[in-house]
Amino acid sequence: MTRGHEIRQVEELGNKIGYGNMMNLASKLWGKILEEKGCKGGEFIVGPCKAQVVACGCKSPASCDWCCGTNWLTRKVKNIKELKKKRYSYISEGK
Repeated sequence: MTRGHEIRQVEELGNKIGYGNMMNLASKLWGKILEEKGCKGGEFIVGPCKAQVVACGCKSPASCDWCCGTNWLTRKVKNIKELKKKRYSYISEGK
């Protein structure tokens, strides 16, 4: 099967059942398979749409505890991250 054929199949199914629904179902099925193999929680999960997130701003997404490698945060989480950053810089300055 070629990559182009895979893309057409995904497009066909996404158009039929909805792309968000397809990704959510794939995540749940992947989680079930991984759990059966003793790797609970290893599946990819679907989060909010891109219009609802902002860039994390981290220098190394792969090791970022805030975005967990995605480089995206909700606005509320980004605000909390920035407040913690300010708080710790304030403490480290001895104020």
